[in-house]
Amino acid sequence: MEIRGKNDDRIVAWSAPEYIHSQKTGFWITIVILAVLILLAISIFFRAWSFTILIGVGIFAAIVHVTSKPRNINYSLSSESLKINDREYKLDTFRGFGVQEDKDKKAFSVVLEPTKKLAGNVIIYFPEGSGEEIVDVLGGILPMDDIKPDLIDRLLGFLHF
Repeated sequence: MEIRGKNDDRIVAWSAPEYIHSQKTGFWITIVILAVLILLAISIFFRAWSFTILIGVGIFAAIVHVTSKPRNINYSLSSESLKINDREYKLDTFRGFGVQEDKDKKAFSVVLEPTKKLAGNVIIYFPEGSGEEIVDVLGGILPMDDIKPDLIDRLLGFLHF
């Protein structure tokens, strides 16, 4: 982590993985294979060929995601913007933020809630030692909210994605 500038003009920079990778167990793989086989049997029984193709594409995408390792992302936070690699987000486009801790994976993240209704949350991971400085900068600009995971986040957490 790197900190530059005066208090009102400081920049916090750090590097973290794009998502938290969890190793899949043999039990997890067995359950997924059984679920896919059941769905394939149902789709073939009802001759729903487009659904059969969709299952194939979905399982291919899941295999690619599960076997790939997360990239390391460079973050830079100032009083005006958040830069994620080469993409810059103005902080005035967010209505608030919250901090989440995943105790199972020992990971910390900041969730930024956009002002636009249909825009998705921006989730940034950070090392444990960097959290206080990041929250201080964001807290000086945006209100801190209690962020609860939505249905999709809870489902993905349950599936260990």
